[in-house]
Amino acid sequence: MLYHSSLDLDPLIGRAATGNISEPYDSTRTKALLEWLSQAGLCDRKGRITDSTRFQTFLSHVQGAIWAYADSEELTPKIQLVLTNPVWLNIAQSRQTIDVFRDLIRSASQTLWIINPFFSLDNQQVNTLIELLAWQLQQGNVSVRLVLRRAIPGSREFVLPTLRRVRSLVSEQNLHLLKAYNLDYDGIKSRQTFHSKMIVKDNQSAYIGSANWTKNSLEGDIEFGLLVEGIFVAQQLVPMLQKLIDRAEPIHLETL
Repeated sequence: MLYHSSLDLDPLIGRAATGNISEPYDSTRTKALLEWLSQAGLCDRKGRITDSTRFQTFLSHVQGAIWAYADSEELTPKIQLVLTNPVWLNIAQSRQTIDVFRDLIRSASQTLWIINPFFSLDNQQVNTLIELLAWQLQQGNVSVRLVLRRAIPGSREFVLPTLRRVRSLVSEQNLHLLKAYNLDYDGIKSRQTFHSKMIVKDNQSAYIGSANWTKNSLEGDIEFGLLVEGIFVAQQLVPMLQKLIDRAEPIHLETL
């Protein structure tokens, strides 16, 4: 890790073995480094190492710090604000909900989780998302898990028409890649309200927020969400979703 770090310590390590680190490989950086090392008592102002044991200890500490930094970068999730906003709400460094939804679906290479209770098929934005989802299934490489509210005729969630629409766009050959689940029922004794909205791509990236697949959520309402990337998605979010569908009712697409 040390030898390939952005700090470029490889030249320093190589020169440490000779006992002199003054050979300029970057004059500005070398001058600053020599100044600091000489003040720390690790070399003189000409770059001659005065205590090789202490200098090797210094290098070991730097190496450990770089490893710790790299680990923290990997473990710390990267988060970006996602929103549907009216024109008067101008938030810098944010992304629009519809753009994030499209990008997550389009860029998936292995898996997609779509967790949402509400749909509206009378909106072009929503239909575009459904068509993009069907396109991914037709490529034959991405498995899709839809976690929905109860798919019953006439329900206000429009789950059943949405499932029928997706199914109509996917060939029988690739339909096995699509699994749907009803999460409005705990399988034991009571009805449960399901209100979560998420899209999870390749166990690496996830939208978590308030936006449904509806006209209002994608165009009119003020919706806030987060786009999260990092090890959190695979280690915490996906296992939680798996536990949810273990308790959910499978929706038999072939009977729709």
